[in-house]
Amino acid sequence: MDSIIPTYVVQEFPVILVLIVGLGLISAGVSTLEGLIQSLSTKITSDILDAHLGKQLFNGPKGEAKKMLTNRIIIGFLGVLAFMFSYNQLMNPNLSVAIFAQNGVYAYFSAAFVPVLLGTFTQNTPLIAPVGASLTAVIVHFSIYYGRIGGYMQEAVRNPAIPSTLAILASLLVGISLYFIFRGKKETQTATSFKTVNS
Repeated sequence: MDSIIPTYVVQEFPVILVLIVGLGLISAGVSTLEGLIQSLSTKITSDILDAHLGKQLFNGPKGEAKKMLTNRIIIGFLGVLAFMFSYNQLMNPNLSVAIFAQNGVYAYFSAAFVPVLLGTFTQNTPLIAPVGASLTAVIVHFSIYYGRIGGYMQEAVRNPAIPSTLAILASLLVGISLYFIFRGKKETQTATSFKTVNS
């Protein structure tokens, strides 16, 4: 399936145009992959490691240098991981590169949907709500897709939008439920802290 468009372009267009289009597509793919790897490594370093283990890992006068080194190590690891996935897709094609890429993009969107929704429309959101929603979305999406759960997933061609939709619905249910369950506790803690500071 991946050879349909390249074959059509090569047969129907002049060589110069094929070269320009090909180089443009390669440039777009490389720049997109580079941006994804860099942004993901920054997220892992800043939002996960620094936020939760910053005092142990990046403490002291050389803290920023350690953080930069950690970020570079993570970039290298993600680059190797991307190469392994790409090589496996070339050697053992899973139907289409487009479907393979969409599966990951849809999983990422499903995991981010409810946290962004809560961050935009709510205040003092308990941490457990977006975290629980994201984990639920990832688990549901990949379980349905790779576990072939449901009638639509029994076909040779599996549409990643179907597990993504179900993952978002499950994530919404879990995230909103956790928000209302733990919101009262967080408001009580905030009020207690406010009284303590004022007294």
